Amino acid sequence: MAKNDFWRLVDTDSSTADIPLQPGKALTVGRDPDCDIVLNSDCISRKHATLELITGGVHVIDLGSSNGSFVNDIPVGSGSLAKADDDIGFDTLRYQLKAPTPSVAATRVTPIQQGETTVLATAAAFLEGRSHAIANEIFPLAGQSFSIGRDENCDLPVQHSSVSFQHALLSCHNGLWTISDQQSSNGTLVNGKPAMDTPLKHGNKISCGNVILEYKVIGATAEMQSVQTIAPPQQPNPSAATPC
Repeated sequence: MAKNDFWRLVDTDSSTADIPLQPGKALTVGRDPDCDIVLNSDCISRKHATLELITGGVHVIDLGSSNGSFVNDIPVGSGSLAKADDDIGFDTLRYQLKAPTPSVAATRVTPIQQGETTVLATAAAFLEGRSHAIANEIFPLAGQSFSIGRDENCDLPVQHSSVSFQHALLSCHNGLWTISDQQSSNGTLVNGKPAMDTPLKHGNKISCGNVILEYKVIGATAEMQSVQTIAPPQQPNPSAATPC
């Protein structure tokens, strides 16, 4: 597993290693050696809390501990959703929840000739959820196309009533990503404008119905995080040449 490509708890005082969170099961936190995450502190109950990785973050449930469990210093009680960069506390022990980080190793910068100009395109792109259940989730873009919709077979299935079964399609041509609406009921917008084979640039906001995503590019300088046009070298003008 590559570094930081998983959800994890980071000790805020950096005294211990990161705690990876496994998808598909509720992890028990406590002082008991049989817990999935063992915290050896007298302030921690034997069975203190559970953490379950779900879409959008981690569901934290206190198990009736003596000193409580917290998300951003608010007691979780029977359950609370912690999102990326939120603080999760077990009594006085504090951790920060970190989301997976897209790998910079996937980045490549490709020069593309288009007529008399050359463009630079970055291919290591991803979508980041900005609302609803997919907030703070990272969705790397790969291959030649990437579908969004309520259909479970979509590359990004989004279970929201404003999203159509097949809502939008992103396509990659020569390293450049574009997005088109797929005749959805509530439309697809890029920065508030209808999407139809619309080129995407770093920081563009994509609306699929009421669900918001942001298109991002990693591993390149700010000047290269969107398509850049480079003027071709000027050719000498023969008519202006000085005769020998």
